Amino acid sequence: MLDEMFLRKEVEPYIDNLYLQFSLLKRHRDTAAVHVLRVFDELNSSAEMTPFGTVNRRLKQNARFRWSHEALPWALRWVWSDCPATGFASLDFQQELFAEAQQLMDLSSKYYELCRCFVLYSQGLFTVETIREQKRVKFSYRSSLEERRDASAFVYSSLQDRPPLPPRVQYFPTTLRRLAKCQSSLKSRTT
Repeated sequence: MLDEMFLRKEVEPYIDNLYLQFSLLKRHRDTAAVHVLRVFDELNSSAEMTPFGTVNRRLKQNARFRWSHEALPWALRWVWSDCPATGFASLDFQQELFAEAQQLMDLSSKYYELCRCFVLYSQGLFTVETIREQKRVKFSYRSSLEERRDASAFVYSSLQDRPPLPPRVQYFPTTLRRLAKCQSSLKSRTT
C-alpha cells in the first residue's frame, strides 16, 4: 500500500536531515573538509585501480571508487553548509575526526542511494511500498528485466572504465607517496 503523504511529508524530510546528527558538523569547516578529503583519499588509494586482474576484482574496485565518488559531494556539501567557519581550524590529522568523517561518508553514500531511489520512483522506474505503522519504505524495480538491465549497465560501464595504463603511470600515486615518506625521513635525520 502506498501512502504518498507519509513518503513525502515524513520519510523524505527525515532522510534529508539525518546528517545533522553527526558530530563532525560541529567542527570548523576547514578541519572537517580536510578530514572528509582524507577519507576520500584513503578509499581511493588503499585499493588502487589496475587494468589487470579478474573481472570480479575489477568490479569490486570500480564499486569502491563509485561509492567514494558518489559520497564525496554530499559529505562536502553538508560540511560546507553546516560547519562553523569561525574559530580555530587545525589541518593536522586527528584519528577521532577521521573516524567521524568516515561515518559521514558512509551516510552520504547511503543518502545518494536513497536519492537515486526517490528519483527512479518519481520517473516511474521504481515502485514503492510504504508501511506507515512500521515506518518502513521499500523501493523495488518494476520488473526483474529492469533490475537485470540496471545490473548489466553497471557491469558494462565498470568494464569500460578500465583503459589500459602503462605501469609507470598506473603506479605514479604510490611512487609519489613513497618519495614523500623518504623525503620526510631524510629531513628528520638531518635535523
